[in-house]
Amino acid sequence: MKELPIYTSCLLKRNVQTNDDEIFEKVTSSGTPYYKFYAVTDENNEKVYLQSFSDAEEVVNQLKSKNSANSNDLGIVEKYEVSKAEFKEVDACVNELYEKKVVVQSVYRNIGKQIVNEASVPTNLGVTLIRPISGTITSRYGLRWRDNHKGLDIAAPKGTAIKAACGGTVIFSGNGAGHGYSGYGNVVVVRCTDSLIILYGHCSEVNCRTGEQVAQGQIIAKVGSTGISSGNHLHFEMRYNGTAINPQNYVYN
Repeated sequence: MKELPIYTSCLLKRNVQTNDDEIFEKVTSSGTPYYKFYAVTDENNEKVYLQSFSDAEEVVNQLKSKNSANSNDLGIVEKYEVSKAEFKEVDACVNELYEKKVVVQSVYRNIGKQIVNEASVPTNLGVTLIRPISGTITSRYGLRWRDNHKGLDIAAPKGTAIKAACGGTVIFSGNGAGHGYSGYGNVVVVRCTDSLIILYGHCSEVNCRTGEQVAQGQIIAKVGSTGISSGNHLHFEMRYNGTAINPQNYVYN
C-alpha cells in the first residue's frame, strides 16, 4: 500500500518576523494533518476512493473502455481530509462501478387486424372513443406527489389486449427511449386527427408498426410494465394540439 501524502496547516500571526525553520517547526508540532486522495464520482456522488490521481483516472478509463452504462456520469474529485478514507484497488473499483448497458427491445407480434367491438362515446374532439382496456385506475391525470401525471394509469394483468381507442395512423411503435418517449417503455402512439394524439405506454409487446393504419377497437399492444413502471398497467395519454388533456373527460368517466 502506497503512503499517502500528508499536509498540515496552522495559523501564524501577521507581521511576525520568522524564518523557514521556525515555520516548519510550528507546522509539524501544532498543525492539523490532512490526507490527500481522490474520489471517483458517479452523477456527482462519491463512490470509491483511491490514493493517486493516476489510479482514479485508470478506473474511469477502464469503465469507458468497457462501455459501462454510467461512463458519461463519472468524474474525479481531489480530496483533503483529516482522516484516511477506505481505499480499494483499481480492479475492485472497476468491478464495483461497472454497469451493464441494457437495451430493451420491443416485442412485435403480427396478430392481424383483430377488431374488438365496443360501445363508442362521441366527444367534442372530432372523434368517438372506446376504452382501450378494462381495469382499475391506479393513478389519475394531474399533479401527484412526484410529478405532473399526463395521463391515466389503468392496472390490468400482463398480456391484457390493448385496443385502439380510436382509429388513426401509428406515428411511433417500439421502445420509446431515445425517440422522445423515454420512460414509457414499449409504447404505441396513434395520430387520430390533425389535433389529437393518443399514447399507450409500458406495453409488454406491440402489435402494430410505425406508419400502419389502425382501426378503432384493433388490438395494438399488450399490457406490461416496461420503462419506468412499478407494475403491470396501461399508461393512457391524450394530447390535443400538443397539450396533454384529461382522458377522464372523455372515457372512464
